Amino acid sequence: MITLKPVLINKNNFKKFGTLISVSNKKGKVINNGYATKFSNLVNLNAFKNKGSPAISIFKAKKRKFPLTIDHLEMHPLSSQAFIPLKNKKFICCVCPISKKPNLKKIKAFIIPEDQGIVYNKKVWHFPLIATDNMNFLVIERIGKYKNLERFYFNENIKLKL
Repeated sequence: MITLKPVLINKNNFKKFGTLISVSNKKGKVINNGYATKFSNLVNLNAFKNKGSPAISIFKAKKRKFPLTIDHLEMHPLSSQAFIPLKNKKFICCVCPISKKPNLKKIKAFIIPEDQGIVYNKKVWHFPLIATDNMNFLVIERIGKYKNLERFYFNENIKLKL
């Protein structure tokens, strides 16, 4: 059995899987007569391969129960995928490095703090959205003509514990 204990995400420990969406240590531009600060171009969403285009969606996620059984992973071969919580709550991600099929010995889990989001790089294996509360997510992903989802199911006994 593999037991996963998530660690707090940071840009260094997540960089081979994707990008952390955060305004920490970023310089913004004051707009709207001082009533807002704009942080532009925080990530590059790679969505245009094979005539794809970015789509903005809302995922209504249900709170997961832990320990959570990790029995499959998915990946998007044509684009990145961004998850931004619309509630000030942490969430969890479970990832595996890019490869033809996931190497389960390299599976990792991360806690994403309340004020941050993530972008998975294209071809990074990941478990579907893991919400710690019933909440909505703004999701930016590719839509287009070609299939952009692959799933890999396995029989390993992997448990994600908080």
